[in-house]
Amino acid sequence: MRAKMIWLGAMLLVLGWVNAGHAGDKPKIAYIDIQEVLLNSKAGLEAKGTLAKESESRKKLLEDKDRDLKKLKEELDRKGSALSSEARSRKEAEFAKKQDEFRELLSKMENELQRKDYELTQTILKELEGIIENLGKRGKYDLILEKNEGTVLYAPKDYDITSQLIKLYDEENRTDSKK
Repeated sequence: MRAKMIWLGAMLLVLGWVNAGHAGDKPKIAYIDIQEVLLNSKAGLEAKGTLAKESESRKKLLEDKDRDLKKLKEELDRKGSALSSEARSRKEAEFAKKQDEFRELLSKMENELQRKDYELTQTILKELEGIIENLGKRGKYDLILEKNEGTVLYAPKDYDITSQLIKLYDEENRTDSKK
């Protein structure tokens, strides 16, 4: 909650400064929906396709492993009563081991897919940085915000009041720590 209030205050300062800097001119502010770019751009669709292919190939492997596990469980259920207690214990241990291996494999594959998704997304976002900056300069925008996060994606350097905010924040924290 406090972070949102700080963010809101910073945005109001920026917008107030933008308005004061234009002396009556209306600031040119726009927003971009990064999520939409990731879902609908050629690079985003390509990344989604790559992930879908990898997911499908891994899904087939997991289905095979799951089928093997089910067969082993059915065999254990069918023949378990006919086995000696030692043989049954070995089969149950084998089943438990294979079940654990299956869970580990599933977790590993999910993590790999998440990592791949993150890498592909970061690549696209990195490529977008320069494009957004060029768009901001060409369109003579004062600010470009991200729709879902409300973050500034582009602003001329002279609109950056981060150092002033840091100074005020540090001063406030210094006084708070003395109390």
